[in-house]
Amino acid sequence: MLITVIIPFRNASATLQNCLNTLLSQSYTSAEFILVDNNSSDNSREIARQFLNSHPCFPMKLISEDTLGASAARNRGAQESTGDWLVFTDSDCMPDSNWLKDFTGHIEGGEPTIGAIAGCIFPSATKSIIGRFLGLFTLPANTQQRILKSYTLVDGGFPTANFAIRKSLFNQIGGFDETIQIYGEDHDLCIKVYTAGQVIKAITNAIVRHIHREHVMPLIKQAYGFGTAHALLMRKLSSGCFIIQTPFGETKHFGGHYRLWCDFNQADKKILAAILASVIWPPLLILPFSYLVYLSLHILKLDKQRNVSGNILSAMIMTFLLILKSAALTFGRLRGSFRHRVICL
Repeated sequence: MLITVIIPFRNASATLQNCLNTLLSQSYTSAEFILVDNNSSDNSREIARQFLNSHPCFPMKLISEDTLGASAARNRGAQESTGDWLVFTDSDCMPDSNWLKDFTGHIEGGEPTIGAIAGCIFPSATKSIIGRFLGLFTLPANTQQRILKSYTLVDGGFPTANFAIRKSLFNQIGGFDETIQIYGEDHDLCIKVYTAGQVIKAITNAIVRHIHREHVMPLIKQAYGFGTAHALLMRKLSSGCFIIQTPFGETKHFGGHYRLWCDFNQADKKILAAILASVIWPPLLILPFSYLVYLSLHILKLDKQRNVSGNILSAMIMTFLLILKSAALTFGRLRGSFRHRVICL
């Protein structure tokens, strides 16, 4: 067996059926599939059982992992696998029909130093404004094929929503860190890949379509979780780091004793700077309004590029969501900074 697909799930009744249905249409048919129930309290497990009963010849098995966290669930799936490569996706993803076939094209022709491959992630189609917004500003697609050799916090990390890794390497580096239950375990795995002397290949095919959240509170919670993970990953780096990002350029230095990352390109920091400038000198009151207009027009442009029929009202709502998301990310970074003794803003 070349490929084992591992899909953890917990209380995923809203999306699991769509995910499972797409697996039936895979053009590559020599893979095995492992579903890992991570203590679901809804009917997710029943959905999985019904799928298996309806397709008894499909090479899939359902197992359970009682330790909470996607890391523990994925590690359990890896223990049960027989494939040379482990391919991870999530229960809120819908792989395209050539998903695994595309992966095998890179696996079979790959160099031995390629320890992992990051597939491409697109948003699923939705009419929800929040879903469309997250499709624009969360889990960006790979725009070009490239080889990554190191993790720099701002580059080199990939989500396990669409990620393949050699099983031998996965075992060598100890799999996912089970102390990281929700956010950051995927980038931590990437750090381990690089530390082991392997590289990660980012590709523009092997596509999955991610079903994004469609309510405000899950959006805030996700952004806050990403922020806390950024501080954790700074602490996980073997060397110190000094990263300053501004609209005028970026300064990066790794090594030494500093652990500082300040991103002044985020929407919340820009609007705050514009408001403070207008308080200091009232004629600059035009700045915050100009920035909001700029963001709205930028979002309309992004919608047009994706052939989505947006309008100025939806763009204005998304502008507010972007500032809200950025603020939640900043608060998460602040919380993580105190916890992990770094400076992450």
